Amino acid sequence: ALPPGYSVDEKYPLLVMPHGGPDGIAMDNFHVFHQLFALQGIIVYRPNFRGGIGYGNDFYEANRGKLGYIDYDDIMAGLDFLIKTESVDTTQLLVGGWSYGGYMTNWMIGHTNSFKAAVSVAGIANTVSMYAQSDINHGELARWEFKGVPVLHMENYTRSSPLTFLRNCKTPTLIIHGEADNRVPVAQAWEIYRALVDLKVETELVLYPDAHHGIRPPKQFSDVVNRWIAWYQKYLKDE
Repeated sequence: ALPPGYSVDEKYPLLVMPHGGPDGIAMDNFHVFHQLFALQGIIVYRPNFRGGIGYGNDFYEANRGKLGYIDYDDIMAGLDFLIKTESVDTTQLLVGGWSYGGYMTNWMIGHTNSFKAAVSVAGIANTVSMYAQSDINHGELARWEFKGVPVLHMENYTRSSPLTFLRNCKTPTLIIHGEADNRVPVAQAWEIYRALVDLKVETELVLYPDAHHGIRPPKQFSDVVNRWIAWYQKYLKDE
């Protein structure tokens, strides 16, 4: 999505917004977040990385046992392409996502400090503890995604855990989570928050009482959107 009045003669901030899933898909249609952030004068990039649906079984299976790695490579390759072909201000790059998009946000801030600010909503921080906490991310589903279970294949989980790679993170990060989330339990938010505090990275944790994975109550959802936008504006204004 491009900002209203987009011109190739100007430079714009760019937001990388990974989709959920990982077996989700970014469609070429109206998306509320696309429009909300584009209205702030930001180019919104929502990549279809390997592991998502819509491009056949091989594409869908490509990140099996490689969560984080394959996805990240695809996302960053697309970002490099956009930087070459669009009017992108490379000093004003942003990242943020919800659910698996939050997982990828947590992963990306541990692998690059290229982003001005990050927002992680309902994201996984620790794939090991997540296995025991989530309502579905265990058993056969986990065996599919990680090619094993933690008690027998711990390395499969730690190598795909954002927490493993955070030590060099410097990206200011807003963490948002519903306290009643059963899909990605709120303990995941606390884990990444504590890690960022220990690293002295600027961070903020916002929790919503009784909210589930989608944070659906209108007042809460509105607050999520406003906080998300405000977090980016705070760091874009630093320039």
